[in-house]
Amino acid sequence: MEPIEAAAFAAPAYMEDWASRVFARLGVPEANAREVARSLLNTSLRGVDSHGLMRVPIYAERLRRGGINPRPDVRVLRETSGTALLDGDNGMGQVVASRAMEIAIAKASACGSSFVLARRTNHFGAAAEWAASPAGHGMIGWATTNTPPIVAPWGSREAVVGNNPIAVAVPTGEDQPMILDMALSTVAGGKLRYAAKNGVETPPDWALAPDGSRTTDPNLGLLGALLPTGGYKGSGLAIMTEVLTGLLAGSGASEDVQLVWERTDTPGNVASAFGAIDIGAFIDLEPFQRSVRERSDRIRSAPPVPGGEPVQVPGDPEVEATRIRTAQGVPLPAAIIAEMSKLGEDVGVPFDVTEGDGMPDRRADRTSGSSAGREEIS
Repeated sequence: MEPIEAAAFAAPAYMEDWASRVFARLGVPEANAREVARSLLNTSLRGVDSHGLMRVPIYAERLRRGGINPRPDVRVLRETSGTALLDGDNGMGQVVASRAMEIAIAKASACGSSFVLARRTNHFGAAAEWAASPAGHGMIGWATTNTPPIVAPWGSREAVVGNNPIAVAVPTGEDQPMILDMALSTVAGGKLRYAAKNGVETPPDWALAPDGSRTTDPNLGLLGALLPTGGYKGSGLAIMTEVLTGLLAGSGASEDVQLVWERTDTPGNVASAFGAIDIGAFIDLEPFQRSVRERSDRIRSAPPVPGGEPVQVPGDPEVEATRIRTAQGVPLPAAIIAEMSKLGEDVGVPFDVTEGDGMPDRRADRTSGSSAGREEIS
């Protein structure tokens, strides 16, 4: 996808504070509002703009119209020593995910591994945010969730299954775990919507138009279906993750999940799954982490194809994006700034992208062609 021009760069601390104040103004308890805002900021800093701060306006709309319960009573419905089923009470997805992963970590500490399901929840942002939580406890973490039917199963043109992202995070003994986070469509649906919002074309292997033809118009792709990643293999994984989330949680199939952008007064009915594996149940933590680092270094040292980029392991691009964006600020296209400004006016929390300390040249240079003026937003 061609780069999307950043109109300005926002100070991370300002963005977190502004988003948390928006959610709090809409009835979310302050601690929960801050948690959701921090999660969205972390995701944007990692370069995953489609699941980061651009979600603030639509979350706010759903809070305003009753599609999300700002003060949920998250309860455990069933549990064993290693499993639990939670009722999210239609709360913000990040709030429910945080509680579910807390339980998963505690259960893995007690018995070595855990599997926790949450039903009646909402969009939880990037799965990586939750898979990474156990890493600080010496555990491998994973997370997945169901979505509305936005993907055509292999061989079809109809959107029948979700793109059901999966994430796995492995502690390395360094600042950042190794994290794989991927939707089971060629790209996440949010990336298609992000392209449409900013008026750019998308690659032809991302989506089908309603007539079943491949399209580079993201608006047609949104009306049609996303393509599964890896053909029939990704299609099969998407089907199985639907079984392990919505069907196992008893909350229904993809058709029972509400698309976050539509019918904003309707509960999301999302089901998500979380788990943790205590590394110490199998091997001492330090030698395991050392072996992961050594293996990662070996993979990175593999020679690239002629003219290719250096080889990376999962999470490398996000670590680099975090380094750059923490220093330079969060790139915001003009369309997103306009949405946030309108939201700020509506709820009484004014948005000013120039606020914040320590971010040099927050207004992007549109004419120089520099990376500051045309940040590639993933």
